[in-house]
Parts: sequence; structure tokens; C-alpha cells
Amino acid sequence: MKYSERFQPGPTALAWVGNALSHPDPLRPVDDGAAAHLYEVLAKEALALRELSSSIAAVGSSPSKFNDAGDAAWRFARVDRASYNDDGYGAAPAYRAGSVEGPLDRALEVLDRLDRAGWRAQWSKAFGEWFYDSFLVLMVQDGAPWLLYCTSNAGERDHAFSLWQEERLVYFGETLGRMDERLPGDDEPLAFIPSNVDWADRWMY
Repeated sequence: MKYSERFQPGPTALAWVGNALSHPDPLRPVDDGAAAHLYEVLAKEALALRELSSSIAAVGSSPSKFNDAGDAAWRFARVDRASYNDDGYGAAPAYRAGSVEGPLDRALEVLDRLDRAGWRAQWSKAFGEWFYDSFLVLMVQDGAPWLLYCTSNAGERDHAFSLWQEERLVYFGETLGRMDERLPGDDEPLAFIPSNVDWADRWMY
């Protein structure tokens, strides 16, 4: 069975196919070997997230996510309504909503494995893009696995790549709003700017 056949995207995910706004110059792999390796790492861990929840399971990290006190390292995990959010904001402790036991602990183990595998470094090698105030998120929502590369400030790229359409990372479209703010609590954090919106008007969404 192909990896892509192991997932069954629900109606919310399928409704966005062909209906999400595309960046005029989306990132493309500059190192095909690194991109293939990254896909294999992400595919394995996306299956692990799917075992935790087919509704919402997500992990993310950044070496320098923007916040009002200055950029800081960020680690995030969510399973259904339970979430862990450590954004290094001042002296505040990591934020936890819901139980940090069970599925959420296992999601944090997924994030630990991704960090040990050097997923951010592999991303930079594969796509030639460094982080600054951006972050990576691996998530499953409505049965579909995604990789997000988004800004945490006023950047130009909020890319979503599907892992379920082909046996590689496929650029899908631009995400709606600040994903680092939507991820912790929104019922359906991953949404897209509609394809009929002019690129210059995307800030309105």
C-alpha cells in the first residue's frame, strides 16, 4: 500500500483541492535528495500523529518565532483539545491546555524524534530557505497530513504542503491567518485563503 493510500482525507480537506490561493512563486526543492529524505521522515511521523487523532494532531518548532518580547525558540504540540505551547515569552512557563498525559505526551515524543532527525535543517537543505521568524508544523487535520512553513510575523510565505496527494511534498496553497495563533485553540486551525482572492488582497483574510 502506498503511503498516500494510508490516509483518508475528510470532506474539509478535499474541499480545498483547487480552491486554495497559490503563492506567485512558491518554494520548490533545490536538493531533490534532501527533499525525498525529508518526506520519508515526515511520512513516518505523520502516521504516528494519525494514530493519536484523525481530527487534529500537530507538532511544530522554530528556533526564533516572533513574539512581542523578541524572537525566541518555540515548541508546540496539540491533540484534539489538549495542547502544549512553549514560546519562550518572557519568564512565562509553557502553556498547557487539557491533559498533558497520554496522547499529548506521545505527540511531544513525535516532536522530539523530528528534532533529533534534524527536520528543520533538512527543510533548509531541501528548499534553500532559512528560518528567521518562520516555523515548521507537521499536522493531521480531518484525516489529511500536512507540512506547514509559515511566518510568525509579516512575512511573504505561509505555505502548506500536502503529504497525501503524492509520494512527495506537494505545494498546496497559502494558509489563512497566523497559524501559530490559530493552532492552539481553533476548532479547525488549518484553513486556506480562497483561490479567487487577488494576491494583493490576501492580507484582508
